[in-house]
Amino acid sequence: MTRRMLILAEREAGCAARLRAAGFDPDTASEIAAYLSQATDLVAFEAPIRGALAAVGVSVRFADPTVPADWIDWLRERPADTLVWPVTDGIRYYRGSGGSAVARLFGARSFGALPHIQNLAQDKAKCGAVAASLGVTVPRTGLMRDGRWLSLPLDSPGPWFVKPNTLGAKLGVWTDSRVASVEQATVLSGRIHARYRDDAVIQAFVPGFDVRVSYMAVDADPDLLRLGVYRLETGGRGEAAGAFMTMADNITLSGTADTDGAASASRGGTAAFVPRMIDLAEENAGLAVEIAAMARRVAVGVGLRDVFSLDFRVGTDGSPYLLEFEVCPAVTIYDFRRYLADHWGCDLPEALARSVGRAFERPAEL
Repeated sequence: MTRRMLILAEREAGCAARLRAAGFDPDTASEIAAYLSQATDLVAFEAPIRGALAAVGVSVRFADPTVPADWIDWLRERPADTLVWPVTDGIRYYRGSGGSAVARLFGARSFGALPHIQNLAQDKAKCGAVAASLGVTVPRTGLMRDGRWLSLPLDSPGPWFVKPNTLGAKLGVWTDSRVASVEQATVLSGRIHARYRDDAVIQAFVPGFDVRVSYMAVDADPDLLRLGVYRLETGGRGEAAGAFMTMADNITLSGTADTDGAASASRGGTAAFVPRMIDLAEENAGLAVEIAAMARRVAVGVGLRDVFSLDFRVGTDGSPYLLEFEVCPAVTIYDFRRYLADHWGCDLPEALARSVGRAFERPAEL
């Protein structure tokens, strides 16, 4: 009997409409929903993925997790023969992680992180605390809600970096997300709460550069040896001592960049810079080994599997700090496509065709 794969991707338009109905103003709703742009990009990959999986005896259905009529009955027909992959995650602003939870409820297997790991990954403060407990260095971090401390107060000198706790990536939302004092951080916490209804992570700002660690278990790799460790060269948006990428810089692109990730492109009429990816092992092998070891410690300790990414910041003294980990990285855009080409010699459809067999053979999930 043919095996099946359900690929769930929440759509930008539906998310924005739901947020507007919840009382967010249209601009804010659209801004929040923009993090789901990889679901929009996924459409161009659907036919190649169908073809690659059909070649290994797996039929595919693509659906939006927020439209259960399109997939719930299909999943319930043959859960034991169905592998569920939420390409988009989320438990608060977004709904993708509900797909892996439903898969577990019905007895289907999941591709990617299990539900409890997907839920953890949405909360930056908790992720940092877990990573620190595993012995991985993270920047000093506090948590505020509308200007009031939830964690123990931070009292050392800045600079501090202020970002929403459960919304999107590690980036700063605004150009003034880097502040010099806790008092200024308190003001930004109030602004984040007013605009996004979210808590604020107050984190020691690390001057330096960003490193992305990407991973997919295309073939058997129990020791996680094929991690991709890349320095992101962002044209001054991340490398300068006081610089960082903002919401405006972080528009997700559809993967039209060159192989090395160097390009300027546009989406929705807005110009965006695509960071250049430099294989860190080629310029600092020792640092690449150190970061890969930290990534493995997090992946094993937390329970990341199948496909994930981690973001690090390397200080001017060469010390790496974990910023966050992602359980649903944007597999359709420049950085992950580069990783697959470099470390597995394949594209996304072939990677899935090579990887799904082992996921089907895993023991039933507890």
